[in-house]
Amino acid sequence: MINLIVILQLVAIIASRGNTYTLGEAYAFGVIWSFAFKALAMLVLRFRDKSKREWKVPFNIPLDGYELPIGLGVITVLLFSVAGVNLITKEVATISGIVFTIVFFTIFLVSEKINERQRAEEIHTTSAMDQFRLAANENVSTETVAVRPGNTIVLVRDYNTLGHLKKALEITHTGKTDLVAMTVHLMRGPDTGYEDIAEDRLFSRYEQYLFSKVVALAEKAGKTVHLLVVPSSDIFQAISMTAARLATRDIIAGRSSWMTPEQQAKNLGEAWERLANKPHQRVRFRVIGPNDEIKDFYLGAHAPDLTDEEIQFIHNLWLDITRERGLENVRHKDIVILALAQLAEKLRTEARGNVVERLRSLKTSSDELPTFKLSRNFEEIDSPRRLDKTGTS
Repeated sequence: MINLIVILQLVAIIASRGNTYTLGEAYAFGVIWSFAFKALAMLVLRFRDKSKREWKVPFNIPLDGYELPIGLGVITVLLFSVAGVNLITKEVATISGIVFTIVFFTIFLVSEKINERQRAEEIHTTSAMDQFRLAANENVSTETVAVRPGNTIVLVRDYNTLGHLKKALEITHTGKTDLVAMTVHLMRGPDTGYEDIAEDRLFSRYEQYLFSKVVALAEKAGKTVHLLVVPSSDIFQAISMTAARLATRDIIAGRSSWMTPEQQAKNLGEAWERLANKPHQRVRFRVIGPNDEIKDFYLGAHAPDLTDEEIQFIHNLWLDITRERGLENVRHKDIVILALAQLAEKLRTEARGNVVERLRSLKTSSDELPTFKLSRNFEEIDSPRRLDKTGTS
């Protein structure tokens, strides 16, 4: 199609010899007749498709179960009137327009015949695909999906990259945890916002082929999987809302080809924080790479994933602090809370810039840990605060 457009543009320029008036008349012919036939198509659809519309031209009169579109009809008549005047008065535009119409009609006719052969081959392929019955529901819940709380959602979209689903089937005990294979049907443009979406638009041949692959993998693993299609204009919002309503414990995704696992987790975490009623249970987001490497992230408020070295550092601080008089009952969490409180205070002062820059400079979780030598006994500690008035420890 792109090549065809380029060729036709070159033909139009050469045939008109670059005459601006000739090109303008031909362009006007194409534009006005395009508008006229679009208006006619909308007028016909008013009678053939009675489904609810989000946008509608005003001035409509109900009549015997139909709707008489006065406003749309007036627009259509006006456009065809202008098109008719253009057809009669502009000889060059009429000839060139008719020639282009014949050329395009021939191209589309040949294309239709070719596509009919391809459809016949696709129908043969479809017969080998699984057939699904779509159960449409306005809201997602554990009852509508027929799963128990604490389930696992596996995100699927590309039927060529389902390695993470295969791994999820291996590590998930479906007898104890329900497995949900979920895909988000992305809605764009005027489709966004529709409440009653036609089944063939929500569950297209692509989703049918995708879920056929999912079912095949599940049957091969001997596991049960629940299938779910969610229409949305925001993928991460759809995932977070579905996980919240299903009381999901784990969300499993494959590694994106254009986004790092950290970016995937960040986008999903931001969508999770925008939820009005977030569940209190911890939700784990797992990204499985092509070589079955797994990276875990957690949504919402959760305990930090500390390394052994970081835990030992907190413990060393606790050992040192508890040797002070009156601080024998201090716990590890008191050390952490005090450090966080001081960090919060610095972020509200002029020292915020220094703190932010230091956080940016962190390359790993342990790079900026200060060296901390813990004294084994009181005699080794050289601190004036540890000496009483007589100078004894």
